[in-house]
Amino acid sequence: MIMADSIQALYIHIPFCRHLCPFCAFAVRKERAALHQQYLELLFQEMQLRNQQFQDRLGTLQSIYIGGGTPSCLSQEEVKSLLDRVQSLFSCSPNTEISFEVNPEDASHHYIQGLAQLGINRLSLGMQSLQEPVLRKLNRNHTVNHVYSALDALEQHAIQNYNLDLMFGVPDQTLKMFQADVKQLFCYHPTHFSLYGLDIEPNTPFAHKPEIVNKVIQAKELSQEMYLWAIDYLQSQGVVQYEVSNFSKSDCQSRSNLSVWSGKPYLGFGIGAHSYFPYQRWANYRSFRKYQLALDTQEWPVAFHETLSPIQQANEKLMLGLRQTSGFSTNCWQEEWGLEWPGKNQELVDQFCWQGHMFWNPPVISLSPQGMLLADEITEQLMLS
Repeated sequence: MIMADSIQALYIHIPFCRHLCPFCAFAVRKERAALHQQYLELLFQEMQLRNQQFQDRLGTLQSIYIGGGTPSCLSQEEVKSLLDRVQSLFSCSPNTEISFEVNPEDASHHYIQGLAQLGINRLSLGMQSLQEPVLRKLNRNHTVNHVYSALDALEQHAIQNYNLDLMFGVPDQTLKMFQADVKQLFCYHPTHFSLYGLDIEPNTPFAHKPEIVNKVIQAKELSQEMYLWAIDYLQSQGVVQYEVSNFSKSDCQSRSNLSVWSGKPYLGFGIGAHSYFPYQRWANYRSFRKYQLALDTQEWPVAFHETLSPIQQANEKLMLGLRQTSGFSTNCWQEEWGLEWPGKNQELVDQFCWQGHMFWNPPVISLSPQGMLLADEITEQLMLS
């Protein structure tokens, strides 16, 4: 087995949202500005505990990702307080990528300028669409005018590296609507796109609406057409797919994403946050109250913890490799885990190649665009039992 890498990536979860979206399955709660400081103090406590635990395994951070929820619910002063505490506990450099998620209604010129002055150098705008009917169907809290205003603010300030979130496969969304969105956004020179098909997650408001569930199922073929068109169009514009849902200009891939998909260790802080340290994975309580009670007693706020078996580790490496367009090396996999690539898997690879879902360039297998649509199903078939 290879030795564990040093920890060079952090994820920090801000759960507050002014409006709870009906498709969202993340750990979120209704915005209450009065709770911000209390929550930040809890984050600091958790960071101190993990800092003490992993002190000899901490490297200079390559990535800090502040997500949610809606991090832009925080004031500039609260963001400064958060970054100050992170930088007091963890080693950063001028090259550390600090990503911050912003909702369009929050992305004023003043706010974006303030984030840049605090050292944030990458933004992710949760815009979802430039079509009012699509935003209404998603029950988003912002309008198209908010999106355009946010894009103008991004263009005029020092943060040149930014991602745009787009959704496809939304009920009543047409192919022309989606194509118009993607094409229009190139007027603003984004460096990164994240494209997400609408999935019905269990226990979300959408999951309890049969008419929404049925429309999403009926739109499956159209959703696939949107995805495949986007891959071709983005590539023609110099924005290349590097993972199932993510596309970027050269050297603008999200370091946070790359760290996770490469199987490198990372620490997650806040309610619902996940962490990985070879060969362990854990997740924090999703309940604010349970998270607080644990930290108030100097205990880990962990709801779930597992140590991965060698087979689980090998399967995870397979899964992470197949999600990336760079693919998965069977030779490296065999050397790392001391396993043989099963004959039945090679038969499946040949079958997937014949179906147009996979490429085989020995020793590397990778998914085609059509295969990316079936990434979970293909991975499950190739996993060791």
